[in-house]
Amino acid sequence: MARAARRPRIGVNLLVLTDRPPGGTGHHAISLFEALIAAELNGTTEVQITGFATEAAAHHFSPAVRSRLVLLPSGRGSQRIANEMLRLPMAARRAGIDVVVNPAFFGAPWGSPRRALIVHDLYFRSVPHLVPRRRRLLLQTVVPLLGRRSDTIFTVSQATKSEMERYYPRLGARAEVLYSGNRVLPEPGDGSEGELSVPSVERPYLLMVGHLTANKSPETVIAALAALKRAGRDLKLVHIGDDAGRLAPLAVEAGVAADVVTLGSQPDSILAACYAHCEALVIPSIREGFGLPLIEAQAQGAPVIASSCEALVEIGGDSALYFSVDSAEECASVIRNVLDDHDQRGLLIEHGYVNAARFRWDRTATRLLEVLGL
Repeated sequence: MARAARRPRIGVNLLVLTDRPPGGTGHHAISLFEALIAAELNGTTEVQITGFATEAAAHHFSPAVRSRLVLLPSGRGSQRIANEMLRLPMAARRAGIDVVVNPAFFGAPWGSPRRALIVHDLYFRSVPHLVPRRRRLLLQTVVPLLGRRSDTIFTVSQATKSEMERYYPRLGARAEVLYSGNRVLPEPGDGSEGELSVPSVERPYLLMVGHLTANKSPETVIAALAALKRAGRDLKLVHIGDDAGRLAPLAVEAGVAADVVTLGSQPDSILAACYAHCEALVIPSIREGFGLPLIEAQAQGAPVIASSCEALVEIGGDSALYFSVDSAEECASVIRNVLDDHDQRGLLIEHGYVNAARFRWDRTATRLLEVLGL
């Protein structure tokens, strides 16, 4: 009797995740892994999917897929390096993995016959002064090395691919664009639950979402808010995510300390409610690789106002309004338009729903498998 053909096996490197709430690359890794598992379970692919994560990160995954995780010891620093360079490659060999997908910059250049690398951004080259020196030097070493040792390179946007072509021409020439999908957030309902859970959120408010890493310029939004308040607007600014201690001093200096609310990390139910009931999401990014909050907000019916950096314009198209990230006056003007022009606001919401629907994780998983030839 002929032996059944062995199913190809993909391993997903999920070591970017810790016990803490995930950031953008963490959400990307979780969503991609779960979409690949779904493709396997619904028969879209014959590929067998395995994830490699730390014990501390297992709670980030839905119960249905946790059995597909190979768990490695938790830890940071030298423990993280040992996991990436030694434990994961050894575990991948034991599991017979054919392709290791590294969805968050890092990974070992060995341990499987093939490797795929997903590059989110090249801040460490395009705006190096915004990246801490230690991380900049690490990425300058790891990304090109892993890129050269990877059979397939993906970027999350054409904007990032263009930067790859600029800074690493040979790698950029091989890169394939793999757009991220949109996260499915809970239904926000009528907003009462979210508002009761977060009583400090009072309407009307603008919303910012995401950790305030160095590629964000909240200074522009704070200055725009101050200008609008001087003009008599009753408006607040709410931020969800780690603000790294940046917002309070900016708000005090601008004279709007009472109008800036920092909520820190919040569960998805609160995030969805805040999206659904804000006047607009504002994204003041100097650089972005993709810009997940843009489509998250649109899926919840929020108008989006974003800086005119290449990736945000690529992802948002004509479904958002844009401002120069170094112009508080322009930012305030665009906010005023969204508040006052009800027809334009309605069109932004309508086009936003359509735009957000283009970005689906099942399509991302299918595209990845197609490029890998699996």
